[in-house]
Amino acid sequence: LYGGIVFVEVILEILKTFDELLLSITKDDTTENTIRTEYKPSKCKVMFMNCVPNEEIKMNGVLLDVVKDHEYLGSVISDKGRKKDLGKRIKDCKGVSNEIIEVCKTGGVSELRCTFMRLLIDACFKSKFKHGCESWDMFSNKDVQSINCQIPAMCKRIMELPGSTPTDAILHDLGLVDLDLEIEMERIILASKVTKLDDGR
Repeated sequence: LYGGIVFVEVILEILKTFDELLLSITKDDTTENTIRTEYKPSKCKVMFMNCVPNEEIKMNGVLLDVVKDHEYLGSVISDKGRKKDLGKRIKDCKGVSNEIIEVCKTGGVSELRCTFMRLLIDACFKSKFKHGCESWDMFSNKDVQSINCQIPAMCKRIMELPGSTPTDAILHDLGLVDLDLEIEMERIILASKVTKLDDGR
């Protein structure tokens, strides 16, 4: 709060019933006058799960968009849970992989190229792919295969190795582990932190 004005970047509100939604919108209309900020209906989205609305939803007299999914802080929220988010992450990271490959190939010497590769995998690929992974659902076998093939495939291209090169050899020589195991470890670390918090968590 500064000078009586609140600056709000992003708000996510989860409600259990349709009546709660209508009450929340009414509350937001009142809150605008109190905190001297303005909600923009054009930027607000409503998403329903396990139900179909039978009436229009308006804020400040403007009809709100009802969507099936929405990207929030880099993660896709939808009635399909993590599935759509995971597919988008893999697609986005393929573009990141191509950029990393081009950067590493300019390194010339193989040893220097490998150094660039490790740094860029951690800084660019993993940071993008694993963002918010602690809250993802459990993986199917197909998901695990899709996730774990990304980094080894990129490494083979960077080091100009045949696609038939055993993935286990790549992981061993570069000191890498399967990406799904790293994600599971992120979950364990978060769970450990949560259990140590006080009851107010």
